[in-house]
Amino acid sequence: MATLFSGARALVRWTLFQLHWVVGITAGSLLMLIGLSGATLSFEEEWLAALNPGVLSVPQRSTPALTPPQLLAALGPLPAGQTIGTAIFSATPGHSVELLLKTPPGAPKALPLYVDPYSGQLLGTARGQAFFDWVERLHRFLLLPREPGRVAAGILSICLLWLIASGIYLRWPRQPLNWRVWLSFNPRLKGRPFLWALHAVVATWALPAWLLLASTGIYWSFDAVRSTVDGWADVKRAPRMKPEGRNKPEAKAEPAAAPDLSAAWQRFQDTVPAWRELRLRLPERAGGALEILWLAPDAAHERQRNSIQIALDGELKKDQRFAEQSAGKRALAAIYPLHMGRYFGLPVRILMMLSALALPLLGISGWLLYLRRRRQQRDAAAQRKALTPSAGAGDTEEQTILVAWASQSGRAESLALRTAAALQAAGRRVVVKSLAGLAPLELAGYPQALFVVSTFGEGQAPDQARGFAHALEQAELSLADLRFAVLALGNRQYAQFCAFGQRLQASLLQFGASPLQPLTPVCDSEPQALEPWFQGLSRFGVAADTLDRLAPAEVAPIWQDWQLQQRDLLNPGSSGEPLFELSLLPASAAALPAWQPGALAQIQPQHPPLLVEAFLRAHGFDPQQRCQHAGTTRSLAEWFATSVLPASCVAGDVAALLQQIEPLPPRAYSIASIREDGVLQLIVRQRHHAGGMGLASGFLTAHCPLGGTLALRLQPNPAFSVSLESRPCVFIGNGSGIAGLRGLLRERVRHGLGDNWLVFGERQRASDSLCASEFDHWIARGLLELDRVFSRDAEGAYVQDFLRQQAPRLRALLERGAVIHVCGSLQGMAAGVDALLAELLGQDGVAALAAQGRYRRDVY
Repeated sequence: MATLFSGARALVRWTLFQLHWVVGITAGSLLMLIGLSGATLSFEEEWLAALNPGVLSVPQRSTPALTPPQLLAALGPLPAGQTIGTAIFSATPGHSVELLLKTPPGAPKALPLYVDPYSGQLLGTARGQAFFDWVERLHRFLLLPREPGRVAAGILSICLLWLIASGIYLRWPRQPLNWRVWLSFNPRLKGRPFLWALHAVVATWALPAWLLLASTGIYWSFDAVRSTVDGWADVKRAPRMKPEGRNKPEAKAEPAAAPDLSAAWQRFQDTVPAWRELRLRLPERAGGALEILWLAPDAAHERQRNSIQIALDGELKKDQRFAEQSAGKRALAAIYPLHMGRYFGLPVRILMMLSALALPLLGISGWLLYLRRRRQQRDAAAQRKALTPSAGAGDTEEQTILVAWASQSGRAESLALRTAAALQAAGRRVVVKSLAGLAPLELAGYPQALFVVSTFGEGQAPDQARGFAHALEQAELSLADLRFAVLALGNRQYAQFCAFGQRLQASLLQFGASPLQPLTPVCDSEPQALEPWFQGLSRFGVAADTLDRLAPAEVAPIWQDWQLQQRDLLNPGSSGEPLFELSLLPASAAALPAWQPGALAQIQPQHPPLLVEAFLRAHGFDPQQRCQHAGTTRSLAEWFATSVLPASCVAGDVAALLQQIEPLPPRAYSIASIREDGVLQLIVRQRHHAGGMGLASGFLTAHCPLGGTLALRLQPNPAFSVSLESRPCVFIGNGSGIAGLRGLLRERVRHGLGDNWLVFGERQRASDSLCASEFDHWIARGLLELDRVFSRDAEGAYVQDFLRQQAPRLRALLERGAVIHVCGSLQGMAAGVDALLAELLGQDGVAALAAQGRYRRDVY
């Protein structure tokens, strides 16, 4: 049942993602227009005032402005037989009177006329008003006829609500109360991480405004929605007139002949002593009443209108105050000013405009993400096609160059593809293969082969190349016709640096193959060591400019400053060494960079400050002396905090001391969190030895203060990636290996994937039940089965021993296609698990499991 539920969750998420981008690139393109036009209308009055000096306002005068009766009398007849529908007066000195003209049925809307409030002189129409009217029709009706346009705009509002809801679901983090996850953004990001962060974070900021804009748009667009809401507010409206109804000729009313408004105006002044704006609706027939809609000086918004009707003889017919209306009617009156952002003043108005502009920004970023994904898919397909010789090619098989790779972190594969691309640019026929899919016997079919291989752990082949390495050891080959070169990747921290590459070279020589050049060993932190490899490609006709582009392309991940936010002891009272959970964030308080679950964090360790100071003073140096080295100025203490302390040095000779600077090798740790958690977490064991605490673990768990900064860079680890398929996953680990496993489990749980079995070993149940509350929560949800194994408790056992007892269950899961993840110590646990799998499957079976990507390890 849990498997079906998790599979359904994964299907729902995939479906939502597909619908999100389909709606985004269709309706989202029109929503860009809606947002841009809405932002344009936000400050329509201010734009028109700037474009029309002397029309929308006139210079203030010492004489008082004309009263409405005086102004209408002084105005005289309008041109072309136009008639006034509404006259809008403002109490602001110098503000022109606006005349809204009556429009015959079926005729285009007439532009307002403006009148000098002091003289009654007609000032004409406002320049730009026609443009803003066009923008309003675009915004409200998409330039369609009124009724279908209104419905289309409502459908777009529904699409916006869908994009909001699906976007929240797809982005929902594990720690939803962490504001940094939702709102922080790192402008230094590049490429897809930048676009994704821009798309997600800007949408989150604009979300409240979008909800308001979409809901009000739906209210105006659909009669059923509007009548329902009006019913809740106890408001009754006349039915909307059908489009054809507006084109029917109306009965002509007898026009009023220049009515005298003096008595009515005097009654209004007696009734309303102060006002901010008023709208006069003139009587349509003789004997009709003057209707005035007016705003009080303290009105909160432009729709908070009071209504009064006065007969021409001064008799008060109706006096309805806004404050006396029902709460529902007052709420409905606030919809328009809320939609326009005018309810709460200029700051909110600006925010609403920016939220409207976020729609085209989100549309553009969404399109760029979509096009980038499509381009990457096309590029990958083209690269595979380009790197696969087509049938019937002019070159013969004897001219083909094999480029073979074996990678744990993905770096070897990347270098192999770049090598193959350079060869193809030179017109050479190339075949690129992983050692996981290559049999040693196939090597005899190639005249030349280039191997790019990494070494895993203490001299081992990468997991996916174990089958090839084992078969090569057992093979009997004659490779006298093969010429080869080996690029060996490794880490100098390990005693057996580049051991697999060296063994591969030795085996090829043993089978009679001839080297094209000496083995090229490269450490992770020495990208410049690649130059001999790329220069060696010149023998295949690779041009010099191509080589110049290749060598600088190998750039190590960027070091960035991170801040230690929190450090928690996970195993108080344990008989083992302390185990700490560390929480880190970028020091700049920007958004987290992206990483894939299972990735590593490389830390630049530092000596304890007192140790560095004691060393420098013991050799006659001032720790605070500022010195320049490699173009950077730092104190001696800062230089040697991250440098190997020299075994010997000349006392007081600063120049000679600086020449001995050798950076401390970085230390890699499994990341225990996922990006959606809003924080990068590590789980670090505080190591102790005869000389004290371990260098890196001591720095992280003791010497680096809370709030202190450290250098960190993210390192991909594709060989330990998470499976997001609806298949069983087995997670095996011990000690601080819980870090890498927890990151993978969090990602599976985030996607609603169950069928997860965690087998984890530590010392004692009482003190070493790590992450208990989190795992218990997943167990309660049916997403995790957990077996803890404690070696120091009564009847204690080790992980590999427990798994041997569970061999039938493990075999059954493997038959169902299970993926096995192992994280923890290579000696003991990981080696024992490897031996157990060999017992169950045989060495060839384990190699096949790894080649299929179903045996993924992060061991140390």
